[in-house]
Amino acid sequence: MGASEISLQALLLLVAHTAQPSDAQEGPVRGAGPSPAAPRPAPSSGQAPIPVPPPTGRPSTADPFTDAPRKADMSPSTDLSRTWGYSKSKSPPKPLFADDPSAAEVTPNPIGFYSGVRVSSAGVVPPWAPAEPSAVPPTLTWPGFERGPRSSRVFFQISRKTTYTIEREGDVIRVRFAGTRVDVRNNTRPLDLRFHKTPVSEVVVRRSGDDAVATLRLKAPAEPTVQTVDVPNGYFLLVLEFPDASQPPAAPAPAPGG
Repeated sequence: MGASEISLQALLLLVAHTAQPSDAQEGPVRGAGPSPAAPRPAPSSGQAPIPVPPPTGRPSTADPFTDAPRKADMSPSTDLSRTWGYSKSKSPPKPLFADDPSAAEVTPNPIGFYSGVRVSSAGVVPPWAPAEPSAVPPTLTWPGFERGPRSSRVFFQISRKTTYTIEREGDVIRVRFAGTRVDVRNNTRPLDLRFHKTPVSEVVVRRSGDDAVATLRLKAPAEPTVQTVDVPNGYFLLVLEFPDASQPPAAPAPAPGG
């Protein structure tokens, strides 16, 4: 074997030896993933377990049944300065609670402002009611119910006087207002009186051609008295008053020895 062949063989052996990794090499190999962490030794029988740290996420919210509500969960303060009940005046007044928050509870219409129709306050007319009856057809502006001392009342507010008829058929009473409109859908919502102290179960107002018809359904036999109440600005109320049912007479005491 010549010297050149020996030198070439020695060079190949040297290259092969240097390409193999050393057994003493420490640390991760470049380009490879991180080396797995060494397993934590199990605690001995006399050693306390390692405590689990609390989660780092969002803390739980307060219990709505036992804790006070958070400020973020509370509704914003109510601003009634734009509600129609008293914003139609030329200079809208300030609600009472704006000056003294503890004066009264917040209501849709604070005390002293227009808050609907009652027979006992028939002189109160809706905001911006016409000063005199106009030539437009009469309009049913409010179907209502209220309790009296010993009776209950179903009443209707009309924008100006008109003729009406009342018909009775079994446990149904119908009141027809001739040539009367119902412009507001809210006035056609049924009055559910099933759980009130009154013989009337329900009141429903509907259009019928050019007329407005109010249907009263009774849950107990009753005969109402009818009256009309004049209201300023040409308005009037038709009131059907139902007396409370009298208590049945007490049963006589049994005879002695019977």
